[in-house]
Amino acid sequence: MNYKALERSIYKLYVFFLPFDRFIEFPFGDFINSILISFSSLLMLLGMVLIIYRGWFYYSNGIRVFCYLCIFMTMYSFIISLLLHSELGVINGEDSFTAIRGDIILYFLALASIYYNYYNLSYNVNFNQLKNIFKTQIIILLIIGYLQLASMSGYSLATNIYTFLSSFLSLKKLEYLVLLDRGVTLFGSEPASVSILCFIIIPYTISQIYCNRKRFGYLIVYVIIYVLFAILFLLSNSTQALISFLVITVVGGIIILRHNIHTYIYILFFSLGLFMAILYSADSFSKTSNMQNKTFAYTIYGKLLDRSNQSTAMRVSTIINDMKVFYENPILGVGNGNQGFFYNKNLPAWTLKSGEVQTIRSGKKGIVNGGGNFFPAYISAFGLVGIIVIILFTNLYIKQYKKSFLQNDINAKIMFQLGIILFLISSWYVVGVKQNETILFLLSLPCVISDDFNQNKKITKL
Repeated sequence: MNYKALERSIYKLYVFFLPFDRFIEFPFGDFINSILISFSSLLMLLGMVLIIYRGWFYYSNGIRVFCYLCIFMTMYSFIISLLLHSELGVINGEDSFTAIRGDIILYFLALASIYYNYYNLSYNVNFNQLKNIFKTQIIILLIIGYLQLASMSGYSLATNIYTFLSSFLSLKKLEYLVLLDRGVTLFGSEPASVSILCFIIIPYTISQIYCNRKRFGYLIVYVIIYVLFAILFLLSNSTQALISFLVITVVGGIIILRHNIHTYIYILFFSLGLFMAILYSADSFSKTSNMQNKTFAYTIYGKLLDRSNQSTAMRVSTIINDMKVFYENPILGVGNGNQGFFYNKNLPAWTLKSGEVQTIRSGKKGIVNGGGNFFPAYISAFGLVGIIVIILFTNLYIKQYKKSFLQNDINAKIMFQLGIILFLISSWYVVGVKQNETILFLLSLPCVISDDFNQNKKITKL
């Protein structure tokens, strides 16, 4: 059996399904579905089983660094949970040890995804071979996006086609889209889900605009594609989607005009995300907003500051909780997963109208594990100790980036630069790493160096 060909095929399918979430509903129980949040996750696990079966493992320094970070997070959370066990007690049927269990599992799955991308991009698939996959994704996403728009506008042909597709694909039913009265969701659960395109698909489009500056025909094609995506984002009425698209547009413009991204751009957007998280934790919100709900200004910043809008209440409540936990435990943190023990105490009163918030408060889902925002959850879990560790990790990560294949592939380099800048800002208020295969694909790219077979070490069978 040609295992290399099988591995290659599975990985290409993995990349193909990245922007399509589950694609179809899995016929598994709630626990498995909570882990296999995307079809790509299932393919990653299948691919890892094949790698383990073959028994040969390669690694770069980048993979080693990610392993150290994951081990640190696991061991540190266990030690802190041991220290806080009697103090935290039992809430909603969970103690400090059961609370950290979910995050430990999910971060090891994240590490597996990073390794899976590294392994395949190093030894099975050249990054250039993924470009046709990105092009196919663009076509499918635009078709689905404009089908959703046309269906919500009442065009009968589009409605019939979309209703048929949503009968077997993981697309939101038309009744839900009409009730939501906002914008396209593509394969996601809400309009904000569209922002995931800004980590790979939109950066790829910008990279093609940059690389085809002197090829007028190709340039026009990708400019049109970019405009078509821009319309979907502008009509989404999603703050997350619009801000993500604007960040990518601004930074993409800098790349096209200046041909380079300076370090201060990374620092600037990281600082903007931190500033937003601090504002949230200070509860610096207006009580209501006088802006009309569907105006551009309201979508961009009015909704962020509007206490009367409950669509962001759940996400904001976890940011506020994580930041306040960090303020109260700045040195050691509380361990990853234990933030939920402080949720009810730190919950802002204005979020209590949210059904999602009430579900968490009631204890029906145990305790909330640190929210879906990476940086607030991280600093609340590991405190100043964790900040020192992440600084050391970042320094090694940058060194690995400078040796990676990204330095020799302008398309991949532009995609990575755009995606990582968006990650630095959005991970303070909306984006996490757990169960996010798109982000894990992005983070894995610097681990792939130009001549892996000569420079990496090989581990024999386990």
